[in-house]
Order: sequence, then C-alpha cells, then structure tokens
Amino acid sequence: MAFSTPDFATLTGAAAVAIGHYGMVSMHKDSEKDHKYLKKSGDEIHERLAEFPFWSDYDELIKSDVADIKNIGGRAGGAITAGKFLAHFTDYPWIHVDMSGVYAKTKYGYRGKGATGMGVRLLYHFIKNRY
Repeated sequence: MAFSTPDFATLTGAAAVAIGHYGMVSMHKDSEKDHKYLKKSGDEIHERLAEFPFWSDYDELIKSDVADIKNIGGRAGGAITAGKFLAHFTDYPWIHVDMSGVYAKTKYGYRGKGATGMGVRLLYHFIKNRY
C-alpha cells in the first residue's frame, strides 16, 4: 500500500522557537490524507503536530542569485523554509516533521530529561494504525 513518505529531522531550531517543546512542527506536499492521519496519531499518543503552512510564497525566501536554491531563508519562517528546501528535492507526496524536542532539559509528560526519542512513537503508531 503506497503512502506519503514522511521524514523526521531537526533542521534549524526554528520549530522549537515557534512552539516550544510541547510538540513537533509538520508540513506536507500533496499529502492531505496521510498528514491528517499522522496528526491524529500524534494527538492520540501526545506527540502532537502543529501544522505550518506550506504556501508557495515561502519559495521566494530560498531563491538564490548564485546557486539553485539557498538552504535557509532567514529567521522569519525558518522552519517552513527548511521544509521548502527539502521539498525541492522530492517529486512525490511527502510529509516533513521538524522534531525540535529531541533533547529536553526537563521532564515533560512521559518524556524524561535528556534524549527523548520523540517521533519514534508517532511513526510507529501511524504505521500500525493506518496500514
């Protein structure tokens, strides 16, 4: 069964600035249905996703005069432009999850202090319950 290919990465720190350690930032390209189920999985296991817009306007921020594209669009919209950079290299339905909370300075919910493994439970739950 085909599904959108999700990637999990901590790219810029901009996602943590935007939403703190309470969840992860997500965006997608042509993956409405799978993204909806991924968000539902996140809500069920408390690895929640804050969906950021993936408007074409953000493509302008990674244009470059000296290269094909820039790998960062600046401070404003940083998590989104990082996702746009990755999307540039995909030609298939795709979901990006910026997992900014992979290391915690304090305990939060089920996650202890230190390395959290954030995203592993989410991906497992999504695949197990969706497919």
